[in-house]
Amino acid sequence: DTAHRYYSMERQRLDGRQAVLRNFGDQPAATLDGHKIEIAANIATVEEADRAFAAGAEGIGLFRTEMLFLDRASAPDEAEQHEIYHRVIEAADGRPVIIRTMDVGGDKSLSYLNLPPEQNPFLGYRAVRIYPQFESLFRTQVRALVRASGHGPLRVMLPMVSRLEEIRWAKKIIAEEQALCVAESKSFDKKMQIGTMLEVPSAAFALDEFSREVDFFSIGSNDLLQYFMAADRADSRIAPLYNPLQPAFLRLLKQIVDKARANKKWIGLCGEMGGQKRYLPLLAGLGLNEISVSAPAIGGLKAELSRLDLADCQQLFTSALKCATADEVGALFDKFSAQHSLPLLAPEMVVVNADAATKEEAIKRGVDLLYIHGRTEQPRAVEEAIWQREANYSTGFGHGFAIPHCKSSAVNANSVVVLKFARPVPWNSLDEKPVRVVILMVIRESDGATEHMKIISALARQVTHENFRDSIEQEQNPEQLCAFLKKKIGC
Repeated sequence: DTAHRYYSMERQRLDGRQAVLRNFGDQPAATLDGHKIEIAANIATVEEADRAFAAGAEGIGLFRTEMLFLDRASAPDEAEQHEIYHRVIEAADGRPVIIRTMDVGGDKSLSYLNLPPEQNPFLGYRAVRIYPQFESLFRTQVRALVRASGHGPLRVMLPMVSRLEEIRWAKKIIAEEQALCVAESKSFDKKMQIGTMLEVPSAAFALDEFSREVDFFSIGSNDLLQYFMAADRADSRIAPLYNPLQPAFLRLLKQIVDKARANKKWIGLCGEMGGQKRYLPLLAGLGLNEISVSAPAIGGLKAELSRLDLADCQQLFTSALKCATADEVGALFDKFSAQHSLPLLAPEMVVVNADAATKEEAIKRGVDLLYIHGRTEQPRAVEEAIWQREANYSTGFGHGFAIPHCKSSAVNANSVVVLKFARPVPWNSLDEKPVRVVILMVIRESDGATEHMKIISALARQVTHENFRDSIEQEQNPEQLCAFLKKKIGC
């Protein structure tokens, strides 16, 4: 029975988080003041498209087509590719789809191309660089893409572009295949957009020339950062170098976006930097049109974006550009986060008629609520921190109240959870009586001891007063209960 209850609670935790994310996923991505930034999805297979749109993707920002070419004896033919691209466009149902041409070679070797091994594959013979040698392979993909463009808004994106000549050569092939479609009376989008990935630093200094040839850009932050910092992202020994908060890298991003804007070009970002909520205020302040991420990150990013004000984000980015080190930028982030974090108390963090048979279940219920509402991604770490406190002394203050608490770096906002139990829960309280009300508190480690002690002391003092306890137990409205607690503990 205990195991059954535990797994039932786990299912409630996961389902609760998904419900919250779906709620945000169904809404357009926008800041608190109404500035829209499209949140799109990165996918590698056609099957991922449906999951991405179910998660709230507003388009496909990156379809990595090289996965179609890997782990097989020969390349997919035109018919197979056309079918896959068509299916993705159908799943998009009118939403934009950016399909990147094959980024193969280098570290993604294909046995049927017989490319020799390289000493520095990330810097080597790959992506757009190999297209002239394997022109028929590229033409086949282009032909499938051109035909697929007749089914919906498809954009073609070229990877690893570093020179204008590469763009012009690829555009020539695309134009020739479009002309063949005309000759064969095959339908296609004559206005199909062509763009480039920005992942080679040299491209950042050729955007005026590139802009005369292409329709849009997408920043590949993973490769751009490792090339710019000369830091292999897979080498843990130089991990501090591979940090997107490096001020020089932020200045490079600003130069790229400013140039794209000056040339009236749409610009997105599709690297790992975009999928981390920590960096979202910077990216919002940078001025991107779109951020493309893995499907599971979409709901959380939309939720985070809805709490941000564009002017604040722009000011953060401007301040970050003036920093001398990544640590200074990180300190700016901590300050910004403290000023713009979720409120300590919120109605969704109050549960009336909660259910728990044991102290362990009660604490899990409280921590699970933090996870459901995006206040932690590491609920087990928070639970462990609470139990470390419990090992030293009981947080059952008596009179049917308990205040389990901790400091933890695993939460992204100082939080108080209020659980009012339908049946009292055994707690090993100071007066040896069970608990009817749990006020669980978690304070961020970065806020130090002062904030933690201030709140816990205020709560402990209030619990000694009968009027306070009666008011908490009698109030059934979460909003009113939050307002009462805020007034009493001064937060």
